[in-house]
Amino acid sequence: MINFKHLQQVEETYFQHFKFAFWAGSVLIMLGVISLAHAIFPFVFARLPDKIYKYFVEGSKERISRVNKTLRGKDLE
Repeated sequence: MINFKHLQQVEETYFQHFKFAFWAGSVLIMLGVISLAHAIFPFVFARLPDKIYKYFVEGSKERISRVNKTLRGKDLE
């Protein structure tokens, strides 16, 4: 779905949004690749997928909370 008002709705500049989205995408791609390697070879990267997931969740909490609050205030959630 295309939403040209998305940046206005979440009250972010293009570069603020880019920074978070690029970081999130990079972390999730890394998590996927390492998880697949771990699935095939369980003795490799034994706890790394869990650590990467925790890093992603902790790094996302503040932004997710802020964006959800902003969207609720605009009745867009």
